[in-house]
Order: sequence, then C-alpha cells, then structure tokens
Amino acid sequence: MLAVERGQGDQAAGLRRLLSSREPRLLALSGADPGEFARFALELALAFERDGTRVLLIDLTRGALARHAGCTLKYELMHVIDTHRRLEQVVVCGPREIPLLPAARGLRALSRSWNGRARFAEIVERAGDAPQLVIAVAPAEQLDALAQLVGFETLLFIGPNDGADLTRCYTALKRAQAAQPAPPHLVYAEQFDAGAALSAHVRLCETARSFLGRQPELAGRLCRHPANAARRGLPALNIDSLARAIHRWPPRLIAGAACSFRAAHGAHSTVAGGP
Repeated sequence: MLAVERGQGDQAAGLRRLLSSREPRLLALSGADPGEFARFALELALAFERDGTRVLLIDLTRGALARHAGCTLKYELMHVIDTHRRLEQVVVCGPREIPLLPAARGLRALSRSWNGRARFAEIVERAGDAPQLVIAVAPAEQLDALAQLVGFETLLFIGPNDGADLTRCYTALKRAQAAQPAPPHLVYAEQFDAGAALSAHVRLCETARSFLGRQPELAGRLCRHPANAARRGLPALNIDSLARAIHRWPPRLIAGAACSFRAAHGAHSTVAGGP
C-alpha cells in the first residue's frame, strides 16, 4: 500500500514538473531589520498561495523566517552540501504547507562552488516540488552571494522602525543595487502614515540618485483597506494586491545553468538524496 501511495506521489510531482512551462521566478526580499522583513515575507508568501501560486521560501536570515513561521530547525542547506543530510531532512513545512529551506550558510558555499548554479537550480526544483515562485528572505549582505547563482527581482521592506533613521535602509538599498542591474522595488510598512512614508521615500530616492546614479522603483505603502486610504502620499495597497502587482513585473528567470540543468537533470543528480 505504501509503495502504491509513494508511486502516486511521484507521478503527481512529475506531472507538476511537466506542466511547469517555465523556470520559477525568484524574488529576493530584504530590508534593514531581518525580524520585520521576515514577518512580511511570510505574509506575502501566504498571499501568493491564496492566489494559486506554488511558493518555495528560502531562509537566509539564520532562522528569523523560521521563527515567525513557527518552524523548528535542526539542519540547513550546508548539511546537504556536506552530504551529512538529505534535502528532504532539511526542508521544513511552513504555514499552509509552504516548503521552507534554511540556507544561510549553504548559499554562500554554493556561490563559491564551480557548479553552484546547476546545484542551486536542482535544489530549488526538488525542495519546492517545481515551484512557480521562490522567495529568498535575505539580509542585504547575502544578496551578492545570491546574485552569483541566480537572477532575481528585489523587494526592500521599509519597516516601522526605519523612518527615524534611514541609514540602514540606504545601506540595504546600496547592496541591492550592486547585486542586480534592475533597481529594487520599495514597499513601506502599514505603520507609516501617508506623509511619513512619502517623506522617507523622497529622502531615499534623493540619496540613491546622488550616490548610486539611479533611484529605486516604488511598490507602494501597505494598507489593510486601500480604498479608504488617504489620496495623498504613496499609493496604498494590501498584501494581496501587492502579490498581484509582483506577478505583473517583468520576470527575471533563474539564470544560466538552470536551462542546462533541465537538459542534464535526468542523467545526473548532484544533490544528496537524488535519484
């Protein structure tokens, strides 16, 4: 009976991969405070799931995302790279069964590996069961390592504690713009009132234009009831409308080796626990 169920599960997973017509897109979500943007990332992942998008969460925060998700971590991706654990022993199940891969140390190791891109593409496909969207919850100092492995869009979360001093936000913005050619998008926490969010955004854009030569894109300010929001300041949107807006961004696909991985995947597996 167990063998039959396993066979049916393998067939379902294979069908999902077959029906996935393109590589998953990757969204790097960062900011100044890992606790704040990790909580926001979890809410955004749930919004995508409600919209029918198959999501994989990658935790590069050394556990901040897992704590908000209520997950207990025993291992992380580095244990797979060292072949001490299988991938299925590392991936944990988050809210609404969203898979969560802790990878703070492992991602750095992959970024320095000669075949890191191919291995990362394989890990993503297997950990998320052929996900449509990968959300990497990343401190700004991890974005350069992520950029060695994959192309991604960046969403910077400006939290309620960042308004008084935007220095850390600017540091995150600088790292994000160095990691990817496309400018990051900024989203402001709902605790900002309309005027404070607008003021913070103007200051960040002015600083970015002066010192980085380009300014970030604006996603908007979070608000539970956008229709009732003041008609001044930044555009207001809730978490579900933000998810729909991200779907409309021009996609940046998992880069380079992902395509060659698709061709080679049936012949060779580089991840512990593979076929």
